[in-house]
Amino acid sequence: MRIATWSALTLASLLALSACKPGDEKVTRAADASAPASTETSAAPSGGKAFDIESVPTSNVTLGEFPYITLPTGYSSRSFSTETKDFARFPFWVKGESHWVEGKMYLATFGAESGKSMSEYEVRKSFDVLVQQMGGQKISEEKISGDAIKGWGEEITQGFVDGLGDVYNKPATTYLIRRADGNIWIHLVVSGVGSYVIAKEKAFEATATP
Repeated sequence: MRIATWSALTLASLLALSACKPGDEKVTRAADASAPASTETSAAPSGGKAFDIESVPTSNVTLGEFPYITLPTGYSSRSFSTETKDFARFPFWVKGESHWVEGKMYLATFGAESGKSMSEYEVRKSFDVLVQQMGGQKISEEKISGDAIKGWGEEITQGFVDGLGDVYNKPATTYLIRRADGNIWIHLVVSGVGSYVIAKEKAFEATATP
């Protein structure tokens, strides 16, 4: 009798569980549908929106000769190396991504002159104001990932050593002066010294002949 009663109870329990399964599946599906999407797939680089060059107004400010800028008073490149490349490319860091720009390049390292102490704040502030006067904007300021730097290869880490700066430990600031005659890009890194790259964007013109 006990066996019969136990079997009946077991059968009833199984039938109850079976009846609950469809409802459970609906609840699970509803919960899955309402769950937020994974940030790994929905987030833009560096957690923000992707850069839109159209968001930067076009500058009509009259500029001087390339490389267009002078350093703040008390700073110079006299004790360091500078270089001009008639045509090259450089990965300006913009919102978590390398933005490759081709054109004429100027790269330099600079420091404080005798009797002057190096001030990272003063240098950054000077570049901010200078770019504003040129009709441009600061569009990014963040540390570059090690994987990105490694991916650039020696073309950049060695070929631009005079202007690249300590990107392994310090954030890079990127400025853009958008112009109808060719955009101007500036890469700035400041540590014990300052380093910068200025690019005047232009298309490649083939001059070699067969």
